[in-house]
Amino acid sequence: MPKVYKLFIGAKFMDKMKSNSKIIIVVSLVFIILLFGISLSLLNYKMATSETSVDESTNRYSWGTLEEDKNIYLYIGDKNALHNYLETSILKNLENLGYSVEITSEFKDNYNKKAILISFIEKEINYNPFFPNSNIVLLFYYTSTGDTRYFNEFKEGKIPPVIHEIEEDHEYKGELLVVSNINLDNRTRGLISIKAYSEYLANSLGSSVERIME
Repeated sequence: MPKVYKLFIGAKFMDKMKSNSKIIIVVSLVFIILLFGISLSLLNYKMATSETSVDESTNRYSWGTLEEDKNIYLYIGDKNALHNYLETSILKNLENLGYSVEITSEFKDNYNKKAILISFIEKEINYNPFFPNSNIVLLFYYTSTGDTRYFNEFKEGKIPPVIHEIEEDHEYKGELLVVSNINLDNRTRGLISIKAYSEYLANSLGSSVERIME
């Protein structure tokens, strides 16, 4: 009888150990998955290759050149997950060109000095950590006087008639208006965090803004 009792106790102990092992494995897997998910959200890492095309369709709608004055407003509408990354990238690229940039979150009819306005026309970002892809179209709108009267029409895809003002001495006093659609198409393969992917897209778009303003 004592031997049978010992065997019974031993079997119960082994079953309990197996049950505890399964619990430990499940908890460990959950922890690993959570840690992986958090790292995708917070860390900045990229072990991937990207195929990206960015092109600008740019038009000048009045006569003039980019003035020497380097003070400029920057307005980016359409608050979304890419907004802050794009703002940082454009700011850096404009400062590379020597501009003193004042960022504003307020849309005005007239800023009374040079301004760049940015709006998302299309934004399709399909993120996953292994093969994200994106298609983005930005509207770039530069005005040398700060007058934004045509901005919403261009945003809607219209091409409004731009008024050229002539003074009595026949000297042209109009503004320089530069409008561009920036088109980005991206395919990425490999392991990349959402932060790194957002920065990569924003930097590609910011470089395009710099090319237009050169």
